[in-house]
Amino acid sequence: MLLKRRGKQCPAGIHIFVIDELFKMKVKPKHTLEILDEKGFPVPKKQQLSNYLTSSREKLLQVDTSIIPDDDKPWVLKYHVECEDETDDDDENEIDDSDDDRNKFQFFVAIDLRGFPCLIIGTTDMIKQFHRYGFAVCTNEKEKDFKFTFIYIRDGLRDSNLQMDEQNLVLIADGSEAIRNAFSKVFGTDRSIVICWAHMRKRVEKQLCLVEDKNLHTEIMDDVDTLQLSKDKKTFEIATKLFLKRWKNQEQFIHYFSSEWLESKNGWYEGLEVSSTNNALEATNRAIKDEDTLRERLVLARFTAVLFLIVNKWSGERNPAGKDFVQEREDRVKYICP
Repeated sequence: MLLKRRGKQCPAGIHIFVIDELFKMKVKPKHTLEILDEKGFPVPKKQQLSNYLTSSREKLLQVDTSIIPDDDKPWVLKYHVECEDETDDDDENEIDDSDDDRNKFQFFVAIDLRGFPCLIIGTTDMIKQFHRYGFAVCTNEKEKDFKFTFIYIRDGLRDSNLQMDEQNLVLIADGSEAIRNAFSKVFGTDRSIVICWAHMRKRVEKQLCLVEDKNLHTEIMDDVDTLQLSKDKKTFEIATKLFLKRWKNQEQFIHYFSSEWLESKNGWYEGLEVSSTNNALEATNRAIKDEDTLRERLVLARFTAVLFLIVNKWSGERNPAGKDFVQEREDRVKYICP
């Protein structure tokens, strides 16, 4: 039996296959070039590889940024694909662990999928109810990632002719320096930043170890709880002076509390008249994991499809003709005009 002699396989086709496999394995571009060289395959230029990987990511996401007339159909506000050799940990700060006449962003890192943090974004209305309206999937949880998200929210709303009162914008988030710095750089340093009270309280409790007498721990936290109830800035400032005076003998704890929660992050008291916790975001996070992803770690392409289904469901729940929406409006009227 005669068989057709196979010629030498095209090395270019093979090295593209190798690049694709290494891309799926999340191998860094720099290391990919080294592997190709070791195996004797044609080695592309660094920029050529970067362009190819960027194109691969865009195809993977199947990005569509066109605004769909259908009110309930999700769409991509903006996207940016970047190919980096290494992440410089020194460049940005890492993360640690609406309305009356103001807009209130709530921003929180909610889900981790295959190493890509998924950020839930929403707004708070005049009776402090949270309304989620979108996601951002980033590479890391650093200042530049949050800055990217805030910039595209701002520019995307402008491009879509949607109004946002930037002059009276308020951010509600945990105590992350990365989120706060990114927000200030995009919207200005004169914007109000509210620290989630639940996150703040947990962090303070962890530092009670600085107070040797354990019998004082409950008393100190009671005073912190009282501080949080301050109805305005003047009351808060007076109350903090009394707090510092009372516990001045606990030097280590007072130094921590002053530097961490009074000098830089002091937006955690009730007088700011906005939602003081991220509890609604936490609940949204749990619902997504329990109902939508079933607590599985999904690949990015699959998770993108899931995100579109989630946002479509959220939009459907806001249908003015829907029973739940009508009931919600009635509850708000009762709350505002008892």
